[in-house]
Amino acid sequence: MRAFFRDIQWISDHRLGRLALSWIILATTLRYIFAGMVPLANDEAYYWDWGRALQLSYYDHPPGVSWLAVAGNWLGGLVARGLSWGLDGEQSALGLLSVRAVIPILHCLGTLIVLAIVGRIGRERIDATSASAVLHRVMVLTQLAPVVSLGGIFLMPDAGLLVAVSFVAWMVLSKLLPEEKKSPPFARGPGLSAGDGIALGVLCGSAGLFKYHAVALCGGLIFALIWLRRTELASDKYFWIATILTGFLMCTPVWVWNLQHQMASFSFQASHGFGGLHFQPLFAARLLLGLIVFFSPYLFWHLIASPLARVIQIRTWSGLTSGEAVLIAGAFPLMAIIIALAPFKQILPHWLVPSMWLLIPLAALRQPRWPRLWSMNALFAGAFSLVLAICVGVPYVRNMVITGTNNRPGGLGEMTVWSPLVSDLRVAELAHTAARLAAPDRETCPKPFAWASMRWYSVAQLAFALPGRPKVWSMETGRYYYHFRDQLTDLAGCTVLAIGETGHYDSRWFGDHFNKFQSGEIVVQGHDDRPFAWTIGKYVP
Repeated sequence: MRAFFRDIQWISDHRLGRLALSWIILATTLRYIFAGMVPLANDEAYYWDWGRALQLSYYDHPPGVSWLAVAGNWLGGLVARGLSWGLDGEQSALGLLSVRAVIPILHCLGTLIVLAIVGRIGRERIDATSASAVLHRVMVLTQLAPVVSLGGIFLMPDAGLLVAVSFVAWMVLSKLLPEEKKSPPFARGPGLSAGDGIALGVLCGSAGLFKYHAVALCGGLIFALIWLRRTELASDKYFWIATILTGFLMCTPVWVWNLQHQMASFSFQASHGFGGLHFQPLFAARLLLGLIVFFSPYLFWHLIASPLARVIQIRTWSGLTSGEAVLIAGAFPLMAIIIALAPFKQILPHWLVPSMWLLIPLAALRQPRWPRLWSMNALFAGAFSLVLAICVGVPYVRNMVITGTNNRPGGLGEMTVWSPLVSDLRVAELAHTAARLAAPDRETCPKPFAWASMRWYSVAQLAFALPGRPKVWSMETGRYYYHFRDQLTDLAGCTVLAIGETGHYDSRWFGDHFNKFQSGEIVVQGHDDRPFAWTIGKYVP
């Protein structure tokens, strides 16, 4: 770790470096403030619910994000006990913070690793004159670009993936680039030991425990290391053996879970990524527009153009420096796959963030061609991130936005409907009715009744928003995490109160599986476009 601190020490040599660290601390503080205000996104609630019933791995993703949820809940519990506060309910700032507690810290750590990578590959280009500009570009790209900055708030697998992959990139570079100030292109650095292999395997395996995208990202970085040290493969054999074995061992939970469930997660990801393709140019146009908006136009262009311009300039792979080759090789595989799929599949802009993250050091070291345009886009990025966080996070402003949509908030309602739904007196009356029904047929039934819902995200959101955060059973027929957690036969003869969006309510299915049931509909205040259906009765398998 001494090498890491030496690489990051370059910022302490300049006054602006200390200012940049202050900026990181300020940005992290703001992220914690908004992390306690912005309602949970559907995916976040889903991952939080994973953490309440830990498994070796999960149908949708490896287990890393559930561990972040557990760590956050543990930290939130410590604070709650210390302050005698409660964690229940979506309106509880501490409850939201307990879900996201470690995410801003991980974003801060990822930024420090980016600074270390810049220090490693940019020794020849950074001096007292250029250091302030380089630091400014790193801060803009990591702290202001909306899709990156806001990612430092939400509980997502990318939070752990970015840190792990950044460490992999830094370690590969540390083994290629010598410590001296000057280094020639394709420097090979010191020899590689089995201990180095274990460390690299741990980092690659850690990335794989967060997201399957790690295969493309770490695979590209390791390919660069193999290629640049191809003449030393024989002497590096123990390093490579240790790397491969350690990486596979680190991912043991994922292998075991998939072997236990007929490779269900691997099959799902393959189908999710490459299944159902049909040519639709509008998909690619939406992705491009999303990237331009959520990075800001010129920041996005500079991030993409920096490595591209360098490749065009030198025309040959061998003309790249080791640092450039490693980062481009790490970013390219995932980026190429996503871009190739963009005209055939709906791609979300944040899927490209891990590749973009690896390119930030190259973009930071390249002077923008139009500095004034860069500054204007940096201001736009920061303002857009702040305004978006305020509109979604500050309750008064959020309610104004909802009112401005004539109480039809659309996608925003996926985050904001759950607290008013649970606070609705009609839901309390339904719970009271369910509790007064005839006693369950079996002693093992949940007491006084079981909560249930019809879609994976409504199961998770209700579980988080309801007082006491009870288990909510899934009555969705598709395969999601709950398919492996919930056995509905366990509810046979039990009283169940099921609530879910009307669009997902199958009256025929409920008529076949509920005895003595009552049903109805609720329209939540401020969310006229999202009515809910409910059913109370005894479940029949």
